Amino acid sequence: MSGSVADLKPILRLFFAERRRALLLGAALSAATVTAGIALLGLSGWFITATSLAGLSAAAAITFDVFAPSAGIRLLAIVRTAARYGERLATHDATLGVLAALREKLFRGFAEPGAARALLHRPARLLFRLTADIDALDSLYLRILVPAAVAIGAALAASLVLGLMHPLFGLCFGLFLAGAGLGLPVIAGRAARKHARRRAHGIEALRSRTIDLVAGQTDLLMVGRLAAQREAIAAADHYAARADDRLNRVETALTFGFGLVSTLLLTASLLAVAALAETKAITAPVAALGLLVAFAAVEPFAALRRGALELGRTLVAARRIAPRLAVAAAPEPLAVPLPGCTFSLVRVSAFHENSAVPALEDIELTLQQGERLAVIGSSGAGKSSLLALLSGELPARTGSVAAARATLLT
Repeated sequence: MSGSVADLKPILRLFFAERRRALLLGAALSAATVTAGIALLGLSGWFITATSLAGLSAAAAITFDVFAPSAGIRLLAIVRTAARYGERLATHDATLGVLAALREKLFRGFAEPGAARALLHRPARLLFRLTADIDALDSLYLRILVPAAVAIGAALAASLVLGLMHPLFGLCFGLFLAGAGLGLPVIAGRAARKHARRRAHGIEALRSRTIDLVAGQTDLLMVGRLAAQREAIAAADHYAARADDRLNRVETALTFGFGLVSTLLLTASLLAVAALAETKAITAPVAALGLLVAFAAVEPFAALRRGALELGRTLVAARRIAPRLAVAAAPEPLAVPLPGCTFSLVRVSAFHENSAVPALEDIELTLQQGERLAVIGSSGAGKSSLLALLSGELPARTGSVAAARATLLT
């Protein structure tokens, strides 16, 4: 688990470095939406019950203040609607902005010297990292961090309101709601983690094998491996489908668990407010308020259901991306040339990987600023090797290489 937290650190650091204010604003608006919803439901229940009781007596009906509660209900409804709209705009805009910055930073990481050789063997990996893995990280903020913080805040608010009716009632309600509401998603997340990892691997294999089939169908047909490649694609699809089935089972169990917890909490809350009302500790309108507050406080925890299932996929994506983000800026692979020079090579020899024959041998070349150089030669003469040497993709075995950074970026 500590490794997963370490993988998330560079992701979280980038999240808050890019859009800190927008992310905090989205979380605040989300909390305002939930708080206004709980208050709206509780106040509406109190108002309806108090109004019905006031109607039983002419004197009470005359003195009953209808305008203040109704104005409060309208205000809470407006606040809830506006906060919901603002929360959608703020959270999604901030998340999309962070993911765009993350995608750019990851692309720059894969553009560093040496990365091209690693990706050459599995070209589908870069596409999968830039698309599916990045997209999986939107759940980190939208479905995990914000819903968890809002749910905890809702439990504390409900516990405080119910605690004003009876301290023991509020304490027991808050502890049970927070424990069960957070415990169930954690258990489900641990159960779904393995299946989410298998699903991610299956989808990556499915895409990679499909790309290989489309790009290399002629070669596969010539060697008689076309049918085998189709079977490999079907096997990857079946592997991912089995993982999806397991995830659906975990989600069904989590939904049942939330339903059971909600039923127990609401039943206990109903019995508690009924007992308090019977002993005249609270009035009937206050009892209705407490029951509806307890009912509304359970709702934010249901939002964690999807986040618990996405947690495994998010951790897999973070583990794949974090090494590229967490690595410190590598030192310049090439030395700085002399003033006035664009690049210079001094008795340079270089070898391709797993090759005993030098691709370049005893190369000496100096290009001054403003000069132009045309590199010509037959296929295999070393033109691409020379460019790879200058860009840092091909290391020099002997000699020294110096190049201006501006040259490598043009």
